[in-house]
Amino acid sequence: MNLQTNQLSIKLKIKNRRNFNLQSHLHEMCDYSKEYEHDIVEVQEVQEVKRINGGNYEIIISVTRDLDCLGEPLDRY
Repeated sequence: MNLQTNQLSIKLKIKNRRNFNLQSHLHEMCDYSKEYEHDIVEVQEVQEVKRINGGNYEIIISVTRDLDCLGEPLDRY
């Protein structure tokens, strides 16, 4: 196994918290962060910075990839 791990830092700004579902946004971010079918994506940390009527989130995602067994590239377009 030849593992490679990368971390991504994502800033998410929310204007209206009433129509916001953090869990579904995290799921979409993890799916989009995968480049190959065998990539393992984990949410490492979610920090909330509160604002009036909205919010800011700092999200750290870890992507682990086995370079010996990448799988098929994911087609995003």
